Amino acid sequence: MIKKELVMLTFCLCISLVVAQLSLSEVDEVYNLGDRLYVTINGIIGADSGNLNLNLICSNTTTSLLKISARAFSSSSETSYSLPYKILSEEDLEISNIEDIVGNCFLQTALGIKIISGPQFKVSNQINIEVSSDKEEYNPGETMVLDIITKKENGEDYTGEIELSNFTEGLELVEAQKTIEVALDESLEAGSYIIGFKLSDDQGNDGEQTLEFKINQVPSRISFGVNSLDIMPGEKIAVNGEVLDQSGNIIYDTMDLEFTSPKGFRIQETLEPSAIKEIFIPFNSTKGDWKMVVTSGDLRDELTINILPSPHLEYELRDNILTVINVGNSLFSDYFNLTIGPTEKRVFAELEPTESKQFVLTAPHGNYEIGLNDGKTNFTGSTFLTGNAVSIKDLGTGEFFTSPILWLVLIAALGIGGYIFMQKSPKAKNFKGKFAGVKNIRKKIESKAPKGYKKEVSKSLNFTTKSPEVQGIDDKNYKSEDSSMKDFTLNKLKTAESSLVLKGDKVSGSVLVLKITNYDQLNAHSNSSLEKIIQSLKGHHAVIDKRNNYIFFLFVPQITKTYKNEILAARAGVELLDELNAFNKKFKQKIMFNLAASSGEMVVSKTKDKIKYTSLGNLMPVVKKMSDSASTKLIINEGIRKKLLRDLKVEKYKTLGEKQTFSVISVKDREANEQKLKDLLKRM
Repeated sequence: MIKKELVMLTFCLCISLVVAQLSLSEVDEVYNLGDRLYVTINGIIGADSGNLNLNLICSNTTTSLLKISARAFSSSSETSYSLPYKILSEEDLEISNIEDIVGNCFLQTALGIKIISGPQFKVSNQINIEVSSDKEEYNPGETMVLDIITKKENGEDYTGEIELSNFTEGLELVEAQKTIEVALDESLEAGSYIIGFKLSDDQGNDGEQTLEFKINQVPSRISFGVNSLDIMPGEKIAVNGEVLDQSGNIIYDTMDLEFTSPKGFRIQETLEPSAIKEIFIPFNSTKGDWKMVVTSGDLRDELTINILPSPHLEYELRDNILTVINVGNSLFSDYFNLTIGPTEKRVFAELEPTESKQFVLTAPHGNYEIGLNDGKTNFTGSTFLTGNAVSIKDLGTGEFFTSPILWLVLIAALGIGGYIFMQKSPKAKNFKGKFAGVKNIRKKIESKAPKGYKKEVSKSLNFTTKSPEVQGIDDKNYKSEDSSMKDFTLNKLKTAESSLVLKGDKVSGSVLVLKITNYDQLNAHSNSSLEKIIQSLKGHHAVIDKRNNYIFFLFVPQITKTYKNEILAARAGVELLDELNAFNKKFKQKIMFNLAASSGEMVVSKTKDKIKYTSLGNLMPVVKKMSDSASTKLIINEGIRKKLLRDLKVEKYKTLGEKQTFSVISVKDREANEQKLKDLLKRM
């Protein structure tokens, strides 16, 4: 019986020893920095000495999590102890570097001589980023759609801020999964790009990711230019151009060029990128605005090129017959020089485009060198001639009518005879009939006269009291007005008067309008200065018409002695602009002004001390309206701009009705620009 009781006591002691074994609760496989760590220690039996310890061991670093005296626990029965959660942070763990616990770790508890270690787990500082885009390649200006997922390594969602490098930053993610739209700039250069994604929190966790995508190269525009917008027939126009992508880089694609005349004739060429293409403009090319269009795919650009009017003579010599043909695009009405051996003659010809004329050459028996020059074309040849003297005869008329001397004698005789006849006529009633007879004679003479003399005959057979100097047919010395008329351009600024002119010359002139908007408020000094500025224009041969706060400067051939009055008006306008701006910078009271210039037709009569004029059409109303729209600028119309393309630098201003106006920036130094162009073409 006693033996049986001893066996039972030994068995109970063994069970007690097994139950009293220390153990640790299970932990997660992965923790991120800042997570809470929960631990329970089981099988604790108290003792009179020693401590219950709990440590976190990571690599070679041991961090104490718990230390309690063994006397705090019962020595007669097992107890458990749950550790209040520990936060994996420097503050809660009382460590100086949180990176010391990153990696593989385990827990270890000890009570007296008993030591128990828990399973291994990981402490991580990693936040994973998953990024995907809706496609791999984009055109500039498109929108990229990104799907972004962010999770800590422990599997928990991360919400916070994410930074996108190169495009945007500080983009807040309010959900674990977020769809983001990124606008791609329209001028973004073609190539491969990488977007960097980066995030971090205040516990020391962070993450990085990249996404690669491609921007396509898209042809966006054509850039091309020419050496000049005004081309003379017989010259070459130099063209070069490129196809540019969205960022302005060259795409090495060829371009199609089409050059179209006003009559629809087309010249077609292929342009190579960055190469100069020279196109010869034939002598007979239609004058006027040609359209040059360059295309590549759906891209298109165009320029307007002005082909200038220019006659051009070509010569052909067969035996003693000289053929002259105008292969240019405008009327030739001038002299050309002809040399037969040592003898030089000036021959007048009037030839429309494609028109030709033949001349018979004669000279004493022998071989002769023949030379021809019209200022543009030189021709040399040799032929055998016969005759009594050196002469040239127009095959289109009889020999008599080809003699200028005989024509002059006949015209002078008829003019003097007619004048005497009229002076001696006894009755006024017979005057008209007799004068009509003179007119009939004049018409007969004109009908048989060669073209070269018809226009001078028309001028000569006017019975008038003007001096012979005015009535002569000498081209070089011809004057359109009596020498007794006084030229007011030689001394002071002239005056003009707008009135209904019933008798005068219809001319094309230019008008410069100065509007003083604060005219009534100007003090004496400003008025005096304004008058001096106006007087300074006398060097531009202008006549002035003052109407309240409008001051009109007229540039007409009767005064300026030229038909190129547009450039005079432009230069005078720029000078006025500079003078008035200089005054306004210097003095307190400002002269508020507007400037405008236009050109058109008017009837002009020159009296003893002033010019009287009547504008035709809407010249004056339009130029006044232009001056009303300006503000301390010089405004010109489309007509002046076209005539002075090579002389003025302008920019587009306002549109009045359907008409575009332009603001003058400066008057170009044409000779200097032509020299620069020559130097540029030499380098090409």
